[in-house]
Amino acid sequence: MFGHPDEGKEKQLYIIDFGILGTQRYMSIHAHTQMQQSRRDDLESIGYMLAYFVKGHLPWENVDAPTKPERNHKIGHIKMKTTPESLVGSGPSCLTKYLNYVKGLHFEQTPN
Repeated sequence: MFGHPDEGKEKQLYIIDFGILGTQRYMSIHAHTQMQQSRRDDLESIGYMLAYFVKGHLPWENVDAPTKPERNHKIGHIKMKTTPESLVGSGPSCLTKYLNYVKGLHFEQTPN
C-alpha cells in the first residue's frame, strides 16, 4: 500500500512477474543480453519501476528501431551506460543506493 496519509485514501501497487512476457522498459540488463537471470535481475527490474514512479519517465523510453531485437539491443545499451545516479537524479538517494547495491550482486548471491 502506498499513498499520502493526508489524502485519506491508500492506493495499491501490484507487482507481477511475467517472466519472458515482461516489458523491455523494466527488464534487467542481463535479460537484454540473454544471460541467465537470478534474483538480482528481479530486484533490478523493481528498481527501474521505482525510478519510473519517482521520475515519470526513463531514459530508454521511446527508443525507435526497425525491429524488436534492434530495439531491445538499443535499450539494453542505454541501460548499460546509465548510472544509478543519473537515472535517479534528484530523486531519493535511497533508490540510488538500492540500484548500486543490486548491480553489485553476483549471480547466486542472496540479497540482504
